Amino acid sequence: MAKETSKATRRRAIETHTGVFDWSKIFVGVGLDLGAGDDPLQVEGCRPFDKKDGNCEILDEIIPLESQDFIHGSNVLEHMANPADALSRWMRCLKKGGYLCPVIPDYDIFEHRIFP
Repeated sequence: MAKETSKATRRRAIETHTGVFDWSKIFVGVGLDLGAGDDPLQVEGCRPFDKKDGNCEILDEIIPLESQDFIHGSNVLEHMANPADALSRWMRCLKKGGYLCPVIPDYDIFEHRIFP
């Protein structure tokens, strides 16, 4: 595995340090890391959520509604049968003002412009 969450964490640290964007304000409180696998998001209050925890396509049927301050998912959304529905369900689990942070592979780099 390519450790995409670790890569994104390093990029976010640089962005925060250089003033591009302050990621430290996003991953605060209670959150989920969808599809964490062996590279979970390392922030306080974040719980990994993987296949053993349930199907994240129907997250709103597993996790209480409006219970999360943030939801992170690295390279998960592109595996959903219905990505738009999955996103909508993930949003239902966020508290008002919460953050949804999906990381999606670059179409050019990873898929070489061929839709999977």
